[in-house]
Amino acid sequence: MKRATFNVLFFIQRTKKLRDGTSPICARVTVNGSRTEFRLQSSISDKLWDHKNGCAKGKTKGAHEINELLNMVQAKLYNYRSEIYASGKTLTAEGIRRAYFGIEETGKTILQVFGEHNDRCKSLIGIDFARGTYERYVTCYNHVENFIST
Repeated sequence: MKRATFNVLFFIQRTKKLRDGTSPICARVTVNGSRTEFRLQSSISDKLWDHKNGCAKGKTKGAHEINELLNMVQAKLYNYRSEIYASGKTLTAEGIRRAYFGIEETGKTILQVFGEHNDRCKSLIGIDFARGTYERYVTCYNHVENFIST
């Protein structure tokens, strides 16, 4: 499996100020040049953000909490990257974001799609499909199922 470039960057959105005057903190995940961004559930004052290092500056309790949050998020993202590598799936920025938010990818098999198609055809017999057409689809489904199982 080919290794992918992977990078995590934290930044603030100065143009999207919240009501309290702080800026939301965002994460950007880049994999092989494609990237995705998402907001963290935290915000910080522009004066307390270190743009060069992508973290809060200072030794206040608030800055320490923000930096702990950023370290935790970064560790989770790297952990999800390792899990995707271990499972043999293709690493994508969107896949990392989905894993972070717990969004499961539900892929359908060809037989599931074919079965749904046949169910729709069955309900449309006499309207858009003739009974013979439906029976041919069922026969075709059975042939595909037999081919896949062997």
